[in-house]
Amino acid sequence: MQTISKAISISTSTIILLAALISPTAVADNLVLPSAQGTRVVIDVKKQQVLAKDKERNISYNIDNAITRHFIRAEDIQLIENESKPEAQLFIVLAREPSRPSAMGQGYCGAGYEDYLLLVEMLDHKLTLRDQFLLQSCLKSISMFIDQGDDNPSNGLVHEKDGSFTYRLVDDDYDKKRALIISKKRFKIKLPLPSNQ
Repeated sequence: MQTISKAISISTSTIILLAALISPTAVADNLVLPSAQGTRVVIDVKKQQVLAKDKERNISYNIDNAITRHFIRAEDIQLIENESKPEAQLFIVLAREPSRPSAMGQGYCGAGYEDYLLLVEMLDHKLTLRDQFLLQSCLKSISMFIDQGDDNPSNGLVHEKDGSFTYRLVDDDYDKKRALIISKKRFKIKLPLPSNQ
């Protein structure tokens, strides 16, 4: 009887360990944003907590709840672009979040992603989410056309000379590009004109 109890205990421990290893617990580690003062603000994402600090000047930054929610859910975060201004800074950050975090890779979009572009403003030792844009989505069947051989959306964004980013969706005509610009601290998308115009 004691042997069966030990076998059940070992089996239970093994299942719990495997579930912990298989479950999608990967979160983004950190993101570095250049400040207007010439230093760097490091954003650490660990254990359901997001902290931002200018380590060179030993200044902590406040982060609004909307940014915190995105960063905690994200498996990957990366800086796409920053638009420096003396009084404030705007950053475009890509956050790749699982479509269904608790699905463990099973079922509809269980292994899919939702890719958000976040417009983050750094001002007065605070990070604020000014706007967000769903760039790709398994749940809403939005897919970018990416010809670099992987599915990272940053490879599908083309930085244009005028400061905009252009991209195409899989369903778009080959010669049509969508343009993403920032206007009045908001994302604006210029859609391609219909081909009959």
